[in-house]
Amino acid sequence: MRWPGESVAMSVTALGTQPITYRWFHNGVERPGQVGFGSNLMSISNVQESHEGEYRVRVSNSQGEIWSDIAVLTVVDPPRIDLEPNDQQVEPGAPVIFRVEAFSVYTMTYQWYKGAVAMADVPGRVIGTQSNRLQFLNTVQDDEALYHVRITITKPGDPSRTLWTDSREAYLQVGASVSTEIIRPTAPDYAYVGTPSYMFEVLVKNGKGDRTYRFEKDGAPVGPLLQGIGQEFVARLPLNDIAFSDAGDYRCNVWDDRNPVTPVQSDVMTLSVYNRLSTPVIPGPEEYDLKVGESLYLEVGTSGGIPPLTYEWNREDLFTKAVHAVGGNEPFLSITALELEDEGYYYVVVDDAGSDPPKQSNKVLVNVDTGVPAAGGLGIAALAGFTALAGALALRRRKR
Repeated sequence: MRWPGESVAMSVTALGTQPITYRWFHNGVERPGQVGFGSNLMSISNVQESHEGEYRVRVSNSQGEIWSDIAVLTVVDPPRIDLEPNDQQVEPGAPVIFRVEAFSVYTMTYQWYKGAVAMADVPGRVIGTQSNRLQFLNTVQDDEALYHVRITITKPGDPSRTLWTDSREAYLQVGASVSTEIIRPTAPDYAYVGTPSYMFEVLVKNGKGDRTYRFEKDGAPVGPLLQGIGQEFVARLPLNDIAFSDAGDYRCNVWDDRNPVTPVQSDVMTLSVYNRLSTPVIPGPEEYDLKVGESLYLEVGTSGGIPPLTYEWNREDLFTKAVHAVGGNEPFLSITALELEDEGYYYVVVDDAGSDPPKQSNKVLVNVDTGVPAAGGLGIAALAGFTALAGALALRRRKR
């Protein structure tokens, strides 16, 4: 067994007819570059981990060859860490422990570091700086840092020969991390073109040291870089005279001493921008003269508005002025077989998902007549009946 940096020599004695040749092998591979490769004595002046393994020599002469027994070279390993220290987050004043577990056949010593600075015990505050357990009895803000431990072994009787292993760096965070909470909008929101003002608001809590914030839109900075005041504050981004270019996905980015480069980001706040709903128009003639059994089809045209749009078709009675809902929630109205009671003024009320009031379309008059069949083939009584009905209809129209 050798420590790294030490030297080692291996030799073999062979008897037989000269000349005798020697060829050394390491882990089954011939090593012609090794010192003493062609002789009975092979040496390594600066042993390293790569030299560890099995060695043997092949001896040969004119009568044949023979292999030596195997010699094993073991190189001392540095301590092996089985349990690394973990990151910790505590509130100021709380205790915390960093622990490491390691193995070596030699006696191990420990030294904890805060960053690159070796630590020493502070009575009543910090203990175990030269053990496998580093303990903070009550943490303060200045304890926030990266910590690691160096584990060292020393060759017995030769303090100049040492090996060590460094643990991973574990972060101690004292106090809560920055958090963000959207105040408005709490869901995908909208605004109309020309809206005088709109406001994004995000509640920012906790963090370490000075905190600054800036909003972004679709990944690009928007608005100034501002300083947050107090442990808890509201970050705001005002928009004025809303235009289509204001639509997009917004976030609030917050930096503090823990996050000086990569910010803590709020959730996405989506703003959509729409034109206001225009007055709906039913195109075509203002009056239809139709007969019982014929069909009616009306369609409304409009623009703008925040989807989804809703449609309420209505018929206003010619005499009572009562309003009756007709049709469905569609931008058109279709009646396949008209009846006399379908006569009246038709219009539609269109609404959007925004805050503007609904808009009513123009009115279209629909007259429904029974129609007067041809006289041929009708009896006198039937003809008289139709004449009376026609007279009644004429009287009704005059009353309009």
